[in-house]
Amino acid sequence: MIPELKGLLMIKKILAGLILFSFFLNGCQVLNSLQPVATAAPSGRLLFADDFSDNSNHWGITGGDAGKVNFIYQGMDIQVTQANSMIWTVVGKKYQDVQIDIDAVC
Repeated sequence: MIPELKGLLMIKKILAGLILFSFFLNGCQVLNSLQPVATAAPSGRLLFADDFSDNSNHWGITGGDAGKVNFIYQGMDIQVTQANSMIWTVVGKKYQDVQIDIDAVC
């Protein structure tokens, strides 16, 4: 190959790499601008709380091949026993536009 042509191809590859790199950088800036902005929520009233010492709020309890939900040792116990499975429970209340805080121990 002619050395001048080889050098020209190298310059084209470098320019193509720089253009792709700039697109990736711009893409990151777009993604960062789409992230939600953390703002302090106005204080409000507590809608629901549970210490899980018993099931007085009537959480769903279940057991099966994938796992189980139960109340033991003054707490809610959620066990997943089958790979690639999800286990959850609900209390039967509906809210919208809320913040939910959970403390869990594994």
